[in-house]
Amino acid sequence: MLNHKKAKDIYWTIDHLPNNGKKNFRLRWKNLKSLGYPADLTATKVHYFNTQKQAIEFASSKIQEAQHVGKLADALESNARAKILSEAARLTELGIDPVLAMKEGEKHLTAYGKEAETKIGDFWPAYVARKKADKKWGKRNAKAQDSFYELMKEGLMQNPIKNFIHVRTGQKIVCEALGKYRSQSTRNAENTIRGAKSKIRTFLFYVASEVEALNRATLREIFSHEYLMPAGLDPEAKNEAIDVAQSRYLLGYMAAHQLAGWIVFKLFMGARTLLVQEWKWSIVDWDRCRIRIPKDQTKLKKSDISFSISEIPNFEKWLKWAWEIDGRPKPNNQIVRYSQPTVTKLVAKAMNANKELFAKDKRKTIKPAETHRNFMRSGFITYGIQIPSLGIGKVMKIAEDSHNLHKYLAWDSARQTEPEAEAFWAIKPEEIAIPQFCSRNREKKATHEG
Repeated sequence: MLNHKKAKDIYWTIDHLPNNGKKNFRLRWKNLKSLGYPADLTATKVHYFNTQKQAIEFASSKIQEAQHVGKLADALESNARAKILSEAARLTELGIDPVLAMKEGEKHLTAYGKEAETKIGDFWPAYVARKKADKKWGKRNAKAQDSFYELMKEGLMQNPIKNFIHVRTGQKIVCEALGKYRSQSTRNAENTIRGAKSKIRTFLFYVASEVEALNRATLREIFSHEYLMPAGLDPEAKNEAIDVAQSRYLLGYMAAHQLAGWIVFKLFMGARTLLVQEWKWSIVDWDRCRIRIPKDQTKLKKSDISFSISEIPNFEKWLKWAWEIDGRPKPNNQIVRYSQPTVTKLVAKAMNANKELFAKDKRKTIKPAETHRNFMRSGFITYGIQIPSLGIGKVMKIAEDSHNLHKYLAWDSARQTEPEAEAFWAIKPEEIAIPQFCSRNREKKATHEG
């Protein structure tokens, strides 16, 4: 039987202190060197309890725990023990307490639980399924996301969740991922890399919604770093608008290939290339004289875009002209009958067939993606904000481009666009000359259908 006033063991002593209130049994440790000075025991050397039994049970459990850990340490292979000691020595040289470092690491890994070692790429299939179910991505965007994943799956996607515990580690990972994306993608433009950064950020925030311990505040800090983007990127191309002569030429050329609808929506509605590929003729409500773009086929995916056709000068005439040229398609027919790369190559072919109209420097080959990117869309915005019937508000609503408004305004202030705007909106369908090969294409089609 243990003395009620005092209990002893090889590793501890319990004293009874009658004048110490309710917790009048004091536990003190001793002879801990043989246990390797376990951190849990040395952190607080003195404990107080209500009863002697509580003190003894606590002391015994901690000693058993320390002895168990000691046995595990003794069981470590020599290589493992050497590696641990080597790493501890390295941390000590850096002025870091290796014991505290292990405690901190244990705290974070415990918080992350079993998912600490889970690779973020494992969440990608569910992320894609969720985006498609919510109709957040169109076909083109989904394809772009697939391409992005293919570039990232052997690098970024191999990182476990625990790698995003600390801001600096996360920033290093994202920097490396953007550098790799830059080296493997076909463009060096700032906007292209910024788009990749946005994809990574959106995906990681999705992972955070699935993993409770992944800190959103940490993610926000990771992506706020000003040096995440690689150095030496090409600046965004100037928003130079297509002129009237170029517009007339491309209207005729594209119409000759039964892409009249495509060129009309690009020029007179500022449609984005990837979005117009998704649209059907059903977006045109002839009876109500309105355009309605479904929410899932807009850029922002927040709501439908609907406006009166009469708000855009001569737009109704252009739509009817395009509809006739393209063979009177049914409402459920796609506006664009070819793939985006095919249409893009056709535009490049058209421009190179009349190089003096699009380039004054006598270059051998015009590459629209480098020198004329978005120039048709820029035409709608630049000239649209000049006329009262549209104005800035409606133009930005239709084009979904309020973010870049200051760039268009800067361009307009540097160049007198009012005369060009008037001439642009005064172009009429009956003035467009359609190349002769259009009739040959129609004859071939009629013969094939016959």
